Amino acid sequence: MGGPPVSDQVKALLVDTWRKSVADNREMTAKEVLQAVKSQLSIGGNGDITLPKLRKVQDILREARERFEYTKDQDIPWSMATIERYPLPPEAIPKVLRIWKLLRTEGKSLVLREAKWIARLHLLASKPYRLFGLAEAYANNERLSELLGIPFDTANLDISLVSGENEHTALRLMAETSREFEESAHDEFLEISKGDGGLAAIHAYDDFFRMLFQPSSTKLESSEYIDEYFAFKNRCPKYSEFDASEETKWRYAHWVQYLSKSPKIQSLSIEEALNVIERLKDWVCSQPTDSVGEGGMDATHIEIDGEPLAFMFSYREQLAPALAEILRDVGCEIETDVN
Repeated sequence: MGGPPVSDQVKALLVDTWRKSVADNREMTAKEVLQAVKSQLSIGGNGDITLPKLRKVQDILREARERFEYTKDQDIPWSMATIERYPLPPEAIPKVLRIWKLLRTEGKSLVLREAKWIARLHLLASKPYRLFGLAEAYANNERLSELLGIPFDTANLDISLVSGENEHTALRLMAETSREFEESAHDEFLEISKGDGGLAAIHAYDDFFRMLFQPSSTKLESSEYIDEYFAFKNRCPKYSEFDASEETKWRYAHWVQYLSKSPKIQSLSIEEALNVIERLKDWVCSQPTDSVGEGGMDATHIEIDGEPLAFMFSYREQLAPALAEILRDVGCEIETDVN
């Protein structure tokens, strides 16, 4: 391949963007990948990073595609049935199952590669989301190393693993290879993300905004979109102002993530969306910590596109009126019969 050398960081951005599109069953062309990475860097305040020409991107992705054929079995959905072919330590299976269940409530799948790392790291973290953050970071690093054809180096992850209270934040940032959080408008959000819940909200707000607009590639590059993006995030509830536990913040982030997939999300105005988020924050913060149930089996079922969500919350009688009103405002169908 001719032309100037491409840094490993840029290769990782290109390959990871392509890989995620494959995982979403909408494989991007090299041109689409290049455009998406340009937009991501622009939004993150890194538009000055030099990207390769389309021909070189095509070459990079062709090599990644060839390597992917040899490793894609590691990224199929995990289930108990896969244990026969891909065994896990029996003592780790309860934690793997718990995380599998939590991801299902968010409409996501746990893949074999992630299950493997959960099993390897399950003694190092007691909280499911923290354990998944660790496993996800190692899995992403491993996957990218395979697709880029470079040695699998976990030195930075290993240091973070034993570096103290903030390692989960560092790992989550490292796992998000498509985003660069530098000293810019993100400062305030980074400052409040010292705990698990704060950083979860950053990603939840990002997803909510993207689903609110479903912008085209052209709009993603526009200064108007970028201005709207930061204006929206600056008006969202700030975690530094929350008088709540990390567990409550996690619950709030979980709900914001869930509402980003609601049927009427794209019909909301910015003001309506912010109103929904503010009311959601007030409701979550008003709930006692012990209102969380392991499986939420007593919760009213809420469906999006016919798919029920098993809540992390349990209710003695019926869905809280304030929450029911929020959910109806974003188009969720509520079933009151849970028998």
